[in-house]
Order: sequence, then structure tokens, then C-alpha cells
Amino acid sequence: MTQTISTSDETSLAKAVSALKRGKLVAFPTDTVYGIGAQYCNTRAVRRLYVVKARPLAKAIPVLVGAISDVEELTASFPAAPRALAETFWPGALTLVLERSMKVPAVVAPGSTVAVRMPSHSWLLELLRRVGPLAVSSANRSGQPAALSAGAARAALGGGLDLIVVDGAVPGGQPSTIADCSVHPPVVLREGPVTAPQLRAALRETV
Repeated sequence: MTQTISTSDETSLAKAVSALKRGKLVAFPTDTVYGIGAQYCNTRAVRRLYVVKARPLAKAIPVLVGAISDVEELTASFPAAPRALAETFWPGALTLVLERSMKVPAVVAPGSTVAVRMPSHSWLLELLRRVGPLAVSSANRSGQPAALSAGAARAALGGGLDLIVVDGAVPGGQPSTIADCSVHPPVVLREGPVTAPQLRAALRETV
């Protein structure tokens, strides 16, 4: 049975941490859209996330972090250019594609890279700092519009969710910019709130 709790409830973080550590799937607000998350290192929970979303296994799931230092755990290489982008735009709507560390399960990132982001949402950041990096995808069925509310997440995924975290604020609605930093220079794979000119300007400052 799906439980619901508000971010205003002082027990919400503890309950979300407990659920995630027990391999449960939790839907929560981010700064962009509603997400569904599992501990990235829990392969069984991540596989269930794929099933609930009807997401093709070949499509990697981004990993959200609570601090830039967490990236070291996820990537085999974190060179100056992507590090500068992280320091400039995180927390925020920029996803960096980096060379995958072997610590990251293939079910999360089946290829040679992993997508990483630090969201600009105070409740979620605190959750990430308590529980560690999470594999997070938008809280909707694969190919359908992203959910912008707890109600939309419930309607889309229903009983597949173990816990839904409700937030009175509405997410930004626009998915993050994705920059592939596994190549040099980095390439924008998806346009979003952080623009290509902003990325180029930040990279120029590292030269």
C-alpha cells in the first residue's frame, strides 16, 4: 500500500531514508519534475524502478547526489571541465554525463558513462545527504509526460510506489540540461534551463 507524507512533516526525511534503505521506491519533488528514486547501489530496487516505469533496460537512469564530493564515488574520472560546470551550476538543472565507475551497477548505467546531477531542492538535498546517491527517473510511465505533482505521480505509477512525498511547491517543469562531459569539449545532449552559452562561458573560465 502506497503511503503519503508531506515535506512539512518533521518525520518525512527519516521515513524516506528508512524506505530507501529497505529497498523501497519513493516518489518525491525535485527542482525540475517529480522523481522516483531508489538507492543506486541496490540493484533489486533499481530493477523494480524500471519495471514500474516500463522503462527499457537499455536506458540509463541518472544518479542524484547531495554534494559534489559524491561524484568521486560514481565516476572513474572527474576532470577540470565538468568539475568547473558542477561548481558553477550545482545545485541546479544541469546533468553531467561522465565516465562510469565500476562501482555503479550496470542496471543503473549499462554503458560506459553515468549521468549525475545535484538538484536545487532543499528537502531532497537533505535526503541525499542522509541516504547517499540515488538512482532517480521522472515519476511517470516511460514515454509519457513527466509528473509535476504528487497526484500526477500517483496517477501514473499507482501501487508501484511505496512512499509519495508531497510538497506544496510546484517543480520547475523543465527537465535539466544534459552535457556529455565524457568527450572533450563537452557536448550538449539536451537543452534545458542551463543554456549552451552559459556552459561555454563557464568552461572558458577554466582555461
